[in-house]
Parts: sequence; C-alpha cells; structure tokens
Amino acid sequence: MSFSKKMGAEAVEYVENNFAMESPKIETGLVTFEGMTEEAVKVMEKKLIRKVDLYFIASLFDLFIFNILDRANIASARLGGIQEDLDLSDTQYQTAVSILFIGYFLGQIPSNIVLTRVKSSIYLPIAILVWGGISLCTAATHNFISIILVRFFLGFAESSFFAGALLLISSWYKPSEIAPRVAIMYCGNTVANGFGGMLAAGVLSGLDGSAGIAGWRRLYIIEGAGTMFIGILAFFLLPNFPRSGPKRWLTEQEQHYAEFRLAPTVNNEVDEVGGIKAGLKDAVSDVKVWALVFIQICILSLQTWTYFFPTIVNTLWHGKIESLLLTALVYIFGFVTSLSNALIA
Repeated sequence: MSFSKKMGAEAVEYVENNFAMESPKIETGLVTFEGMTEEAVKVMEKKLIRKVDLYFIASLFDLFIFNILDRANIASARLGGIQEDLDLSDTQYQTAVSILFIGYFLGQIPSNIVLTRVKSSIYLPIAILVWGGISLCTAATHNFISIILVRFFLGFAESSFFAGALLLISSWYKPSEIAPRVAIMYCGNTVANGFGGMLAAGVLSGLDGSAGIAGWRRLYIIEGAGTMFIGILAFFLLPNFPRSGPKRWLTEQEQHYAEFRLAPTVNNEVDEVGGIKAGLKDAVSDVKVWALVFIQICILSLQTWTYFFPTIVNTLWHGKIESLLLTALVYIFGFVTSLSNALIA
C-alpha cells in the first residue's frame, strides 16, 4: 500500500466523520472546510503551508546538514592525520569510507516500517541523538577494526533520516508541492560539505595537538556534540504525521485542515490492502521504483568524489588548511545554484 494513498484514505475518513453533514462529496471546489468560504480556506492553506515550511522544512534542512557532516567529515579528517594515526592503508581508508553505506542500505527499509508505527517527532530525534553519539565515538578509534565498526553503525543509524524525511514530506504536502521542498532540503548537502571544510580548517589550524588531542579527534567531538544538541531541538520542531495528533506550532483547526486538504490528491480512493507484505510487493513490482533506484545509484556514484576532494586539492601544492578552505568555495557556489534551481523548478 502506498503511503500517499494511506494518508488520503485517512483524510477521507476524517472528512466523512466530521464534515458529512456539510457535503457528502469530496471534490475540489465543492467541499468547504468547517463551513468556511473558499477565500477563507485559501488564506488558511497559505498560512498552513508557511508554518509547515518554516518549522518542518527549515528543520529538515538544518538536520540534513548534520546528517551529511557526520558521514563526510572523514574526508577532512584524512588531511588532519586520521589515516596515519590509525595506521590505515589507502585500501583500508576506502573501505572505512564505503562501509557506511552498507549499514545505510540495511537500515532504510526497516526504519521506514518502524516510522509508520511510532511518532516521528520522537523516533527521528532519537535516531539523530544516536548517530551523533556514534559519530562522536569516532574520536576514540585507534585502529582499522574500530573505525570500520563505528562507520558501519553510523550508516545504520543515519539511514532513518533521509528516507524518513521524504516519507514525512509526502504526508504533509500535495504532490505538486513536494519537489521544491525536497530540493530545498537536499541543498543542505552542499552546505554541509562547504561548512564542514571551513570548520575543519578552523579546528585543524587552531586546536590540533591541544591538550594532547589530535585535531581530527577534536573535529569529531565538536561535530558529534553539535549533532546531539540539534537532535534535542528536533523533539520540539519535527511534526508527526497529520493524523497523529497536534503539534504545538499548529492550531487544532490547522491540524485538521492539514489532513482534510490531502483527500482530493488521491481522488478520495480508500486503499483497503494493507500490511508490510502488500506494501513491499507494490514497491518491488513498480517499474518506476526501479527507475528511481537506478537514478539514485548514478547520483551517489557521482558523489563519491566528495570523500576524496580535500585530498585531491591537497595534491595541487596547497597546504592542508588552504585545501580545506578551497573545497568550501566550490560547495558555496554549488549551494547557490542548487537553491536557485529548486526555487524556479
């Protein structure tokens, strides 16, 4: 069962239970919400979308920055000496980079299954706290085995966020509203890599060797602690699904309308085929899903250079700090172009 149909079915049920006396049909332009005029409904919808954008999408943008930062900072740590301190060969370093995605792959589907059965405003912040703690533990690694274990479990913990964020976005927005929101959230990727380079440059230049602690270890401590801090804030910012109860930044009326307005987007269909098995069967047998899988594989394959970018720049006769700062400039330009494309798409 597709999640959009499930949410649509719940919205239809809500309409039938609460607005049946006002209008038995659920068609755009024929149903009024709580007896409001069409103009008043439009005003409420704009206000609702602004609120959800401000609290929800802005929060996802910030959280995605830390999601990328904690997995990609190994590239900056390499210039800070992590490979030498842990006595890693080039092959072992590359294995440490890639093992994260094994855990990430294994965790995504189970995580989304869990997410549909618990409160996302609790589940995702807990996941953020966990991966922040694991990332922080990287500072305590001392050999190949320890970095492999930390990176694997970091990937498994991080897997809940991006897929879960897409699931949540699809439950709060109409299909026509989803793409620009996902694009804006994804711009956090370039911000993370750019900011990560500048932060690493500052830490490695000013704190390397301070109190006998290597700069790359300090980097993991700072970024891991930052992730855990923003994970605490996420408890207050992230919403549940529209039907799962009110969020403090929405009024009760806005919460009801968030569910009500999604009904027409699925033509008021009620999908009565439920369960994990049926949903998995629908996903595996859908050609569009496999097309998106192929596209995602191509995109992620192209992005792997980011884990070696500081090292590549460093080979151009630049110092380590200069190399990190130069990589930041590339990502700043990438953020501007990505955000511009998202807003005009």
